[in-house]
Amino acid sequence: MQTSFSNQPAPKVEMPSVACQWQKGKLLGSGTFGCVYEASNRNTGALCAMKEVNIIPDDAKSVESLKQLEQEIKFLSQFKHENIVQYYGSDTIEDRFYIYLEYVHPGSINKYVKQHFGAITESVVRNFTRHILRGLAFLHGQKIMHRDIKGANLLVDISGVVKLADFGMAKHLSTAAPNNSLKGTPYWMAPERNPAERPTASELLEHPFIRNSTHYNKHGSIHAFAGIKVHRQTILEE
Repeated sequence: MQTSFSNQPAPKVEMPSVACQWQKGKLLGSGTFGCVYEASNRNTGALCAMKEVNIIPDDAKSVESLKQLEQEIKFLSQFKHENIVQYYGSDTIEDRFYIYLEYVHPGSINKYVKQHFGAITESVVRNFTRHILRGLAFLHGQKIMHRDIKGANLLVDISGVVKLADFGMAKHLSTAAPNNSLKGTPYWMAPERNPAERPTASELLEHPFIRNSTHYNKHGSIHAFAGIKVHRQTILEE
């Protein structure tokens, strides 16, 4: 049963009554206002990641959390791309809000690196970077800034495909002044503030390091790629 709550706007429900399609499973993670669970579809057995967020009336942080979820739904509901996590639907049930997303296993790049004790080959770095850039190039083509690219928001599936997740900080260029808009996670933010100093995601996809998967030269090595003035995100990504 869906209910409303006072003094606090709820994110818009894109697909009514989708909660009955999903059975909550094991806990995947938790935060200040909610948790993420693995959930299975009652009809098909398919899996999804179910975010369950507590709605706390008159709590400023809770309001902000819900606004970010609404922002995430706004963008994810428009996208269908291999390198962006897919949105399945959302519901408000009593004092909790639910959002259903593509389940990407085993999880974040952070988790992947820890599980492999930091020993990632140059080939894997190339593959992951290529997928990230493809996702960013798609977003930039839609005039969208993600603004919070970091290991925890980059999910790797069992095939080694990387998907961009967590669009709570995202902005459309028509509604944001990029040079005056500062969002993201401090430790992951680019040191330079001039977008002209950074190549675009599409340009980086043409770099020899990204394109060359069979042989190397001084221009196609990871060291040459790392020497480019780019960190964390590409054009207008703050």
